[in-house]
Amino acid sequence: MSTAARIAEIQEKLAEIAELKKLEPKLKKELEELEAQAGEDDDEEDDQQEEEEVEEEEPAPAPEPVAAVPEPEPVKQASPEEVRLKKIKALNKKLQQIAALKGKGGLDPEAQAKVDREPLIKKQIACLKEGKDLPDENDDEEPPAPPPEPAEGSKTVALPADPAEREKRVKALKKKLAQITALKEKDGPLDKEAQEKVDSERTLLREVAALEAGDAELVLGPPTDSEKYEIYLSAKHELERKIKAITKKLGAIDGHKGKDELDNHAKAKVENEASLKKEKGELERRLGALNKEEALRVAKRLDFEADHHAHHEEKKASKKKKGR
Repeated sequence: MSTAARIAEIQEKLAEIAELKKLEPKLKKELEELEAQAGEDDDEEDDQQEEEEVEEEEPAPAPEPVAAVPEPEPVKQASPEEVRLKKIKALNKKLQQIAALKGKGGLDPEAQAKVDREPLIKKQIACLKEGKDLPDENDDEEPPAPPPEPAEGSKTVALPADPAEREKRVKALKKKLAQITALKEKDGPLDKEAQEKVDSERTLLREVAALEAGDAELVLGPPTDSEKYEIYLSAKHELERKIKAITKKLGAIDGHKGKDELDNHAKAKVENEASLKKEKGELERRLGALNKEEALRVAKRLDFEADHHAHHEEKKASKKKKGR
C-alpha cells in the first residue's frame, strides 16, 4: 500500500471514531431506558404471580395494566460538524481510489480525469478541516495541461493472461535488462547490435512494470517526461564514468613518462596516450551536447507550463471582471 493510501485510510478511520464518540451519550441514554424497561417487565411478572395466588378470594381478576407505547424518537438532524466529517470521509475515499489508479499504467480518459482532480480534492479537505468554504472547481483550481497527442506508430500490445506465462515473461525480460546493464558498463563504443539492445531498455522496463502491475496490455509510445529525464541521467552518468576511467589511465601514463626505463606493457600504455586523449575529447563533446539537449528540453517544458498558467490566470481575471 502506498503512503498516500495509508494516510487516507488512517484519516477515514479517525473520522469514523469521531462520529462514534458523538453517538456515545445517545447510546448510553438508550441503554439506561432499556435496562429500566427490563426492570419494569420483571415487576409485572411478580405482580401477575401474586394475582394468581389471591384469585379465589377476589371476585374478579384485576385488569392487567396496558404497557405504554413508547413514542418514536424524532429524527435527529446531523450537526454541521457531522456533515463536515462526512464530507471529509467521502473525499478521503476518492483520494484512495486515485492512489490506486496512479499505480496502474495506461489510464483511459475517464480514469485520468479522476487522477487530475487530486490537487482539488486535497485542497477541499484542507478547507473543510480549517472550517473554510470549499474552493470553486472551475475558478480556484488550475486545470491540468492537455495531454500530448499520441505519436504516430504508437501501438497497444496484449500481455499474456496466464499467471505462469506472465511470471516466465518477467524473468526473461529481467535477464535481458541485466545483459543491458553489463553492456552499459563496458568501456569504449558499442557495436550496432549492442547499442540496439541498450536502446530497448525503456520498452523492456515498461513491459516489466505493466506485467507486475497486472495490466492486460502495454501501450508503446513516446517516452514520458519522467522517462526522458531518466534516459538523460543514465546517459550522463555513463559518459561521466567513461571520462573518469580514461582520465585515470592518462594519469598513470603521465607517471610512466617520467621514468627512464619502461617495460613493454608500460610503453604500450604511453603509445596509446594519443588515442585515449582523442576518445576522451569525443566523450566530453557528447556529454556537452547531451547536457545542452536536456537544458533545452527543460526550458521548453517550463515555457509551456508558464504559458498554460498565464492563460488560466487571464481567464480567471476575465471572469472576476465580468462578475463585478
